Amino acid sequence: MAHENFHRTQLDPVEEAEFYAELVQKHAISIAEVARRCRRSVTHVHQLLDLLAGDPAVLRALRDSAINRAQATEINKFKDEIGRGQALHYAQENGMSAQFLRRWREQREVSGLSDNAQTVQEVLSSLPPNEMRSMTK
Repeated sequence: MAHENFHRTQLDPVEEAEFYAELVQKHAISIAEVARRCRRSVTHVHQLLDLLAGDPAVLRALRDSAINRAQATEINKFKDEIGRGQALHYAQENGMSAQFLRRWREQREVSGLSDNAQTVQEVLSSLPPNEMRSMTK
């Protein structure tokens, strides 16, 4: 019955992902079995479940329809929190497309910016809060 309701109603990507996650957990079945039962591709189910495991801010924006599924998928591929935050901001505020986000992420990775941002982030997170505030200003 749930399967029939699933196909009759229009779920947003987060609701659909939560439905798949519930099936996996409740019935102790694999992603492939969920895909078979729901008549979806394994890739489709896997990509939606990856959204649940991604950045919580990205998931919130997707749930609020501030970004679309393609944008959320690309934003979650950013290696560093700083990059994800910037990408989320530009996607929400400027409507940056998933294709543009992918190109931007790839350029950051090639230039080494993602790795440098991760290093800065590690240093800042190891500092006491007061010292970190003054350094980030």
